[in-house]
Amino acid sequence: MATAEDVQRIALSLQGTTLDPGWGRMLFRRQRIFAVLPDDGTLLLRLLPEQRTMLVGGAPETFAPFKGRGPQGVTVVQLSTIGTARLEEVLRLAWQNGAPKSDRSNEAAP
Repeated sequence: MATAEDVQRIALSLQGTTLDPGWGRMLFRRQRIFAVLPDDGTLLLRLLPEQRTMLVGGAPETFAPFKGRGPQGVTVVQLSTIGTARLEEVLRLAWQNGAPKSDRSNEAAP
């Protein structure tokens, strides 16, 4: 089971990440917002639609599409059902998606 503290620790360990406490939530940015940590035991990640589909299909108890954002790939993660190693993997995916387009092709996969 991952915690909000795990999210903050992992996200801030990723190069160029800043924390912006906006909208009453923690917003993690790398030029663009890549993760939002509400205070309800979930994490919202900016994923590509195909990444979201893969995660939801493989672990629907942990990952779900965020209602109201359509096909943009925003994904809800239930922190109570994800381990810290998997959390780090999906945070890194979202972090890569938050990079400037010119940097994305130069990054190695996690």
